[in-house]
Amino acid sequence: MAEGKSDLAVITNILKGALGIDRSDIQYLLPELDYDETDLARMRVEQFSNWTIVKSRCEEGKVIRRFFEGIDDERFMVIHIDTAERLEIGFGVIEPKKEDESGYVSALREAVVLRLKDWLGENLHKRTAFAVAVEETEAWIIPIFDAKVSETGFYPNPKERLSRLMNRSNVMSTKARGKLFQINEFEKFWELSYPLRKRRNLQECAGKNESLKLFCADLEKF
Repeated sequence: MAEGKSDLAVITNILKGALGIDRSDIQYLLPELDYDETDLARMRVEQFSNWTIVKSRCEEGKVIRRFFEGIDDERFMVIHIDTAERLEIGFGVIEPKKEDESGYVSALREAVVLRLKDWLGENLHKRTAFAVAVEETEAWIIPIFDAKVSETGFYPNPKERLSRLMNRSNVMSTKARGKLFQINEFEKFWELSYPLRKRRNLQECAGKNESLKLFCADLEKF
């Protein structure tokens, strides 16, 4: 489960790089992938997502329990949520002190993980890996395009920073950039995060983003 299709794409490539799991072996619970994004008004809630819908699905538990029914112990679930909306009503996360970059990122991630565990309940959170992105999943893929960065989770607007990177001629050609505008959101971020399918690239990016590193460590238990 994830907040958006772009997040699903990034996580899909991470699962390949970390555990060798192919896209064909992944079941997307939230959001659904196949819909016309211009037709939001008529969509079922399962077809799109945001953090409040992720929360309600965790607390309700019906879809998640059905996912695990009759399945052997090898199946696990990944839940994604960004920390960008952490101060909104209902999220319930206290902002840690920004004493240092890596310490702040890990403390904020842990606070959100604890909140997710509360929403899920004990039986379900034990079979879950937490893809908590500080601030957004764009921060996880910025190191692919900028080798000079350090802790990208400390950037206040990673989405904007990634967009600026994409506009640099030495990062992406005009032709390649134009192609991204012709494909849907999932495929766009599938392409941008594709290098994460190689374990070496994933480890290098995780070394520059603490929340990605902790997500990869969380996956190792499965």
